[in-house]
Amino acid sequence: MSKDQIKRTVLCFLPLVFAIVGILFMFGNTLSYTIKYVPDGAQEAIKETFSLNLVSLFSTSVGLPWVYALILISISLGGILPLFCLLKKDKINDYFVYGSIITSLIAICFLFMSKEIYCSTVAYSIENFKSAELGWGSAVAILCSTISVFSVLALINEKIGLNTKSIAEDALLIAAAFVLNFIKVPLAATGGSVNLQLLPLFIIALRRGPAHAFVASGLIYGLLTCLTDGYGFATYPFDYIIGFGSAGIVGLFNVILNNEEKPLWYRYIFVVIAAIASTCVRFIGGMVSSMVIYQYGFIAAAEYNAPYIFLSGLAALAGFLVLYPTIVKLNKVFPVKNK
Repeated sequence: MSKDQIKRTVLCFLPLVFAIVGILFMFGNTLSYTIKYVPDGAQEAIKETFSLNLVSLFSTSVGLPWVYALILISISLGGILPLFCLLKKDKINDYFVYGSIITSLIAICFLFMSKEIYCSTVAYSIENFKSAELGWGSAVAILCSTISVFSVLALINEKIGLNTKSIAEDALLIAAAFVLNFIKVPLAATGGSVNLQLLPLFIIALRRGPAHAFVASGLIYGLLTCLTDGYGFATYPFDYIIGFGSAGIVGLFNVILNNEEKPLWYRYIFVVIAAIASTCVRFIGGMVSSMVIYQYGFIAAAEYNAPYIFLSGLAALAGFLVLYPTIVKLNKVFPVKNK
């Protein structure tokens, strides 16, 4: 077995190892809540903290099983799917790789949100409830899932395909997105604003594929806009990496969208599906950011993020549908070979 084969095998198994470690630690301490009360005859309040883990969270006395069922499924899929890359079927492997990244990111998002969901659905029914916090088990699970994502990105490093031409094209489209970010329609009623910044990112994804688009849109463009928007670097993982990296979902469909043998109406259906999926992932990232960083409740976070994110997604989709035939023609003149 060559060094490259050994490296590939190790990278395929790493997500599974970290998935197992993350799940095991969640049996230690997943959440904790504190109550504060004054006993009869006492002058000072007493605080008591109770630790929760997967066993207690799935028991009937505590509740909240759906969140952790989703987390466990997502972490497990994130760890298992890369193993299928050991099969030497490149086209099929791509979907397993991207599926692993997406499910791991979903697990991270809901691990961060579990505290707020717990507070809004369970904790406030507890008498004298004071506060809730993520436990060390959840923190380790978040760390493990994050490492898993980067190990899968290392597995597909050769698929990112950065070269002089692609960097120049990315720079132009990222610059266009950057300009469009400043041309916005504010939503006075709910906050946020509607713009077309996702449109150039969709074009990157259609041209270059999901892995390349995730790096260009989530990591690079996300960092630039994070630094200029002024909301602080704490918002970078969810509002920017996940929020704009979600444009890479369009790249999952680039084989269909660039196939001129398919009728145009058929490809338009997949354009709509891809844009909707991308917008939904951006919405999840925005929800997590609002709940974790700004301490919004679940409903308040949805009311703030849903209007501007879905309207922006709709605007980008409309522009994408208009430009799609031109982009397909551009691909014929300047073809891109996605690995």
